[in-house]
Amino acid sequence: MRRMLFAVTVTAVALVTARVHAAPATCTVTQLDVVGTFPFYRVGAVGLVLPVDIDTATGRFTLQRDAFTTPYPSPGFKFQTGFGPFGWLDWDPGPIDGTIDSNGQVVLPNFGMRFWTDFSTPNVAGLAGSMTPNLTTGIQAQSAANRYWLFFGRGLDTSSGSLRLEGTGLINFQLPLQTGTGLTCTLAPIPNLADLPKGPTLVSAKGKVKAGPAAHDDELTLTAAVLNGARAPVLDGSQDVLLRLKPASGPGEALNLLVLAGNFRVKGKKLSVQDGDGSLITAISDQPPTQDQPPAPFATSGGSLVVKGSKKRTTFIYKVKGVETGQLTGAVDVTIGVGPRSASRQVTFTPGKKGPKFH
Repeated sequence: MRRMLFAVTVTAVALVTARVHAAPATCTVTQLDVVGTFPFYRVGAVGLVLPVDIDTATGRFTLQRDAFTTPYPSPGFKFQTGFGPFGWLDWDPGPIDGTIDSNGQVVLPNFGMRFWTDFSTPNVAGLAGSMTPNLTTGIQAQSAANRYWLFFGRGLDTSSGSLRLEGTGLINFQLPLQTGTGLTCTLAPIPNLADLPKGPTLVSAKGKVKAGPAAHDDELTLTAAVLNGARAPVLDGSQDVLLRLKPASGPGEALNLLVLAGNFRVKGKKLSVQDGDGSLITAISDQPPTQDQPPAPFATSGGSLVVKGSKKRTTFIYKVKGVETGQLTGAVDVTIGVGPRSASRQVTFTPGKKGPKFH
């Protein structure tokens, strides 16, 4: 009996403690998009207030989706495609729990949503596809028609409260497509990030480029170190690993390198890939900015990636041939992602005798 009373008391204290740390907030929609390989931008719902609860002790981030599904019940939010038919963006109802960390990075896993259209039968919404993606501010790779694309959101801006969440899934409607939700909203009140669980921190990223004799023929060597924060990445080969290098200003294209889950050799807390032909370390495009898809990037010539993990730190060692780095000059943003979480920092590319160096 005493054990039972003790267990009840502990549970009650835990619940009270959780409520003490939980803080109600709102995220007011400033832009709602249907993102994907055939996107529809700025479809509406501006000003819609989405209630949020944030538990600063655990980093739990709860989004109350009924604020969307009540005014827009299934088939969901209706919008004009611009070429005749209508589309509908539909969410699962009810609260969904995710996480927020000290970087302002938000991850809402298994976010159920659907896309409807009356393309086949005018004025009759037909289900084009269902998906349960990670809706996240980080980077992630998604495939459509044997091609991968990099999708990305934007972490919490502590000066404005703005954040951007994106999540897409594969549907087959007329052709294979990625589609889903792009949500930009303003969080208020803005949480003190220092009170939240520590997020991953890219503490160093340094290396060099050996310029090749032709376009798309450079060799990149990069070593990066990430402090894991409160949640160390899962290094069992079951998650994708992404590297993104993007000029900090100007229109320069990003260099995105993807190693898919399942392609790693796993030994303890060490992952490794040896790629002789560019089939395992692949260059991928950013999500298409319009409904006109750009051509796929040139394939790499292969190389290697080694990921070494410990409780506090994860190290990434890249040696990749057959890439284009001419656009990477001056300030460059480097982002590394493992699964649904990523970390970024800015480095400086400076000219060298055989090619740029960066740190």
